[in-house]
Amino acid sequence: MEEHKKKILILVGAIMIVIILLAIILGIVFKEDNENKPSTDPGNVENKNIISKEIEELKSDELFFALQNTINSYYNMLSNKKTDDLLNILDDDFKKEKKITSSNLYSIINSEYETVSFIAKSIYYNPNSSITYYFVNGYLTNLTMMEDDYQYYPNINFLIVVDEKTNYFCIKPLDNSINVSDYSKSYDIKEKKIINEYLLSSYTMSEKNKLSVYITEFLDLMVYDNNRAYNMLDETTKKKYRDRGDFENNLFDIYNNISTIIFGYSVKENNGEKVYSIVDDKQNKITIYEKNTMNYKIGY
Repeated sequence: MEEHKKKILILVGAIMIVIILLAIILGIVFKEDNENKPSTDPGNVENKNIISKEIEELKSDELFFALQNTINSYYNMLSNKKTDDLLNILDDDFKKEKKITSSNLYSIINSEYETVSFIAKSIYYNPNSSITYYFVNGYLTNLTMMEDDYQYYPNINFLIVVDEKTNYFCIKPLDNSINVSDYSKSYDIKEKKIINEYLLSSYTMSEKNKLSVYITEFLDLMVYDNNRAYNMLDETTKKKYRDRGDFENNLFDIYNNISTIIFGYSVKENNGEKVYSIVDDKQNKITIYEKNTMNYKIGY
């Protein structure tokens, strides 16, 4: 079984590496021209200071994946030890609190990464505000290709603050033990000057590609966190297995049977969910029940 897991890891890891590299190349271009900057505020904030403290869950696919890619670029800076960029992009209050300098940065923030993939799972924010605070929760995998090994961090939290007038942003690592939904509602949201000239770039993902990402994530989690993958199954699919142990024993067969390449799909709304009926290129029928971006159940 361990040998099967390693085979799955190598295959799925290769897929995720390609996705992350493409996302960084296509989605994150730091210091791009201001004329091409997107509006990250669905409320189209006017040219005046409005500080909203009301918190909602983010429901924009474009913004969701842009923020995810921004965090992946931050990890890319860490793994490549781009000290100047990191000192510029980190939140000023965080640097003061941790007394961060160029000489102690890597003793305070871990930079021992090789092939890093951060996957966002939920994001909360204050819409219709001149300064937007995005509270991001997700998980992290670090694949060590030479040793055929990996590290998995199931709960990683960040705060990204964006000035809606300039689109400049800063980033702050948060305590990984917090619940970001609760934390965001009690956070002291206030006016904040961001002058580092790092722009939050837009990222557009087609619906078809998003569904491929969902299937890839499910296959990936069968290795990194099969309990999480098991809990992503819809109730009908769960009944195919006696329990999580039986699901774990079938991981290799599941991986071989399901393809991340989508032949065709349709979508309908049902009780506030998007229900995607998918046929992969192996003619498997897959159903995805999406409540929100990256919040879904899968059936096959």
